[in-house]
Amino acid sequence: MGWRDSILNEFINDVSKLTLVADPDGLLTEELLVTGLREKGFEIIEYEDAISFRYAYETKYRSRWDKGITTDLVVVLRTQESDLETLPYDIYEKGRKLSFSINKLFPNLSSPIIEELDKKYYEKLFQSQINSLSRRIGDNATRDYIMENVFGIKPDLVNTVPQLLNLLLRIHYSGMNLPQNLSFRIIKSLQKTTRFSDWPLETLFSEKKTFYKFLQERWPLFVDSYNYIEEKGAGAINSKKASYGLKYSGPAKLPFDDNDVKIYIDDLFAEGKLQPVSCVNSEKLKNTWIRFGIKDDTQAEFILRIDTRLDKLKSSIPRSDCDHSKWLYFASEYASLKSVIYSKNSSEFEVTSSIQNKFMEFSDLANEKFLEWLFNRYQGLITLPPMPPVIVNQIPRYLQRQREENISKKIALIVIDGLSLNQWFTIKKVLESQNSKLEFIENCIFAWVPTLTSVSRQAIFSGKIPLYFPDSINTTSGESKSWDNYWENAGINNSQVIYQKNLLGENIAEFLESDFNSQNTTIAGFVINTIDNIMHGMQLGEEGMHNQIEQWSKMGFLNQMITYLLKNNYDVWITSDHGNIESTGIGNPLEGSISKIKGERVRIFKDPVLRNEVAKKYESAIEWNTPGLPENYYPLFASKKSSFAKAGIKSISHGGISIDETIVPFISVSGGKNYEKA
Repeated sequence: MGWRDSILNEFINDVSKLTLVADPDGLLTEELLVTGLREKGFEIIEYEDAISFRYAYETKYRSRWDKGITTDLVVVLRTQESDLETLPYDIYEKGRKLSFSINKLFPNLSSPIIEELDKKYYEKLFQSQINSLSRRIGDNATRDYIMENVFGIKPDLVNTVPQLLNLLLRIHYSGMNLPQNLSFRIIKSLQKTTRFSDWPLETLFSEKKTFYKFLQERWPLFVDSYNYIEEKGAGAINSKKASYGLKYSGPAKLPFDDNDVKIYIDDLFAEGKLQPVSCVNSEKLKNTWIRFGIKDDTQAEFILRIDTRLDKLKSSIPRSDCDHSKWLYFASEYASLKSVIYSKNSSEFEVTSSIQNKFMEFSDLANEKFLEWLFNRYQGLITLPPMPPVIVNQIPRYLQRQREENISKKIALIVIDGLSLNQWFTIKKVLESQNSKLEFIENCIFAWVPTLTSVSRQAIFSGKIPLYFPDSINTTSGESKSWDNYWENAGINNSQVIYQKNLLGENIAEFLESDFNSQNTTIAGFVINTIDNIMHGMQLGEEGMHNQIEQWSKMGFLNQMITYLLKNNYDVWITSDHGNIESTGIGNPLEGSISKIKGERVRIFKDPVLRNEVAKKYESAIEWNTPGLPENYYPLFASKKSSFAKAGIKSISHGGISIDETIVPFISVSGGKNYEKA
């Protein structure tokens, strides 16, 4: 029996229509557990504030019970068992009471240490403790136990440079989510010896991007050494360290050719995490294992690299039963490659039609798997904790936590309406060429489904799920008030909060210079509408979108805005409410539909019967009934790459449930350590 089973077994159907759960450690926010509860017929709602809860309870559940409709409802409080008594009396009196905690699941381990561990590792830890722990152990012993039994790491056995590199590659390349307290434990163990005294260990363990930069700047030294080792001798290359301009401390030459390190190198270059370099006599290296790390400026090599990357990505499509983090990671790799394929100006070489066709076939397969996963797991995203945010309505809570922990004092959130993750990579290249000081911490996040501006963007600025804004779900007119209300409830005076939409290009500079008071504004929310406007007028497909976005980026308005905000001491975040996809019209159902414009990949109905009738007219149309949406709001999605537009007409549209529409960028932008601020 697993840890989820030990909890699920406590939920018995038809015992009580209302179950109250004290869940101080957020165990019932774990997405596979949420899915398990739903499969047993239980619906979950988190008690965050009395007003929102009462609205959902009365309209969505109590009204059903009054009609004789059976629904098993679980109300979750992130609090201790004794605090259940703080619930409204009519709720407390009717509900069956349960309580779950980390301490009950792992009685012999230190709860504070486990709290920092991602819940996806709980199952392995739970099974391990059954036969190997007979007594309670302390904090450091718990750390060591987790490292060995969950991650397979024994710091005391890391004694050589290849072993250290292999450990760092395992952590960063495999996406191992190692808690900070465990990283510090490893570092402390490594610092017992002088062997790694010149390594920037804390940075290399905590910052994936920096670790790859560390490898990148040392790769040319290795290539030169590999090329000339017979002529110069194995140690000669170290004398050239200064001429390579190494930024990070540590040994100049790394053993990339060690068997435990070499296994990662091809993949790092194939996926673009490391960039190939030029070298003398590169021809004689083309038949060696380092060929992917050698720059080859030919059309054939360009296509080969894309083809290799595409094959690798195709083999890594996540399974339908995985957790959300696998799809977020995959979506980033998918989007990065798509940007290369459809951004004509990203390279002097041409992407062949055969490569584009191969990518489209791969994209269809990936989206088929994603749709299967989305139907099974999307509801679990709603209850996940917002640290880090997983779905866009969690962004304000995450930013609020940044302030509470004194990580950020002034915050600027830039929402680029309609920006797909793949189009972000196109913008990023331009920004880096315009301002070399900019640094990006790149993550991605789920948009709200349906991927309509009035649904997903409103969720961003209100910090609420759509269930809680039924009266305004078809408009964005209340976003400014919602943004003010959120921060007012967080203790920020409205005079320090600003919201500005309809920013396009030229008016960005005008707004910043004339209407934006950086001295008095603590929280700033901006909407840039350019991408959405380009999308709805686009007739040249994916390539046309990338081309126009690239041209707009080169005009410098976004760079100007970011630079201004950084100089005025803001922590800058960029996100999007939804992405977009090229689609082909299959006809436009108008009968009974609420949404008739812009979101061509979805139609919304007030009546499920009418929706079902319309669905019969369109082959493979998809009905969506996931919780989190208001009553009388029933989406019908166009399938695959089709849209509810005039038959045969191609367009760029949104509203649907593809990878490109549903997973969007969430980017932290900084100016680097030496960035000049006001």
